[in-house]
Amino acid sequence: MESPLNERRLISSWAEVLGPTIASYTRELYIKNQVLYVHLTSAALRQDYDGRDLLVRNLNRHVGAQVITNIIFR
Repeated sequence: MESPLNERRLISSWAEVLGPTIASYTRELYIKNQVLYVHLTSAALRQDYDGRDLLVRNLNRHVGAQVITNIIFR
């Protein structure tokens, strides 16, 4: 039961962790099999975003649990 709650917390923290600029380009977030899928409306952001590992760590740390292991930008 704790996992769905942590997933919701992580998705809710997206804008806080990444900031309002990135959040404004985000249209959909969902988690499946510990992978966070992010739909970004900016092709440049999808192509140029390095630092996925750091982002995974920061999001998990913000929630206080190992919720995701990877991020896929679409």
